[in-house]
Amino acid sequence: MRRIFNRWFLTFWVVAASVAPTFGASVVVNEIMYHPPSTNLAEQWIELFNTDTQPMDLSGWKTTKGVQFVVPAGTVLPARGYLVIAADLATFAAKNPGVTNVVGGWSGSLNNSIEISDASGQVINSVDFYSDGDWAVRRLGPVQYNHQGWEWFAEHDGGGASIELINPALPNVYAQNWASNRDTRSTPGRANSVAITNAAPFVSAVAHAPIIPKSTDTVTITARVLDEQSS
Repeated sequence: MRRIFNRWFLTFWVVAASVAPTFGASVVVNEIMYHPPSTNLAEQWIELFNTDTQPMDLSGWKTTKGVQFVVPAGTVLPARGYLVIAADLATFAAKNPGVTNVVGGWSGSLNNSIEISDASGQVINSVDFYSDGDWAVRRLGPVQYNHQGWEWFAEHDGGGASIELINPALPNVYAQNWASNRDTRSTPGRANSVAITNAAPFVSAVAHAPIIPKSTDTVTITARVLDEQSS
């Protein structure tokens, strides 16, 4: 049988933009324990980080997606400081003795999103997180019924680890800026185990045109590249 192959000679132009991200607020969601191994929802918590060089008064701030909680009056987040918001204070204290920069006692449970708003209701920071796709890795699962397939795996999805922000100087909406705690534990109230100040650039919004190219077409590939540096 004779096979005939169509060989396309295409010219690729890569158009990329390196941008320095800007934040409207200095307080970001920095760490999340959403799926403790025990599945006890009282062990859930999130951590906020103040990226600014000035303290921030969080009195009256609230979680406005996922769980419901209002930060007590007089709560000040120090410059470059951390604050844990726990589902249940007694449970958190038992699991994390010695961590005192914590408030809590929320209602509801974390699903796949968290949103922080200030006392006026303005959204300050919001993160949607997942246990598959860019938030996980693809690996071979266990053999079941003489068959072995691929599955999504993430230590932060019930494996004992929290999910931590890598570089708060970059937007925390990108999965590329998050990773499971490298020790399969957590770092509530202190610097993340995966924290670095020079992360690899984030590549997103990759597209090409024309969508269905002909063999004579020039294909243009575009992508958005985010990095700490603007050049």
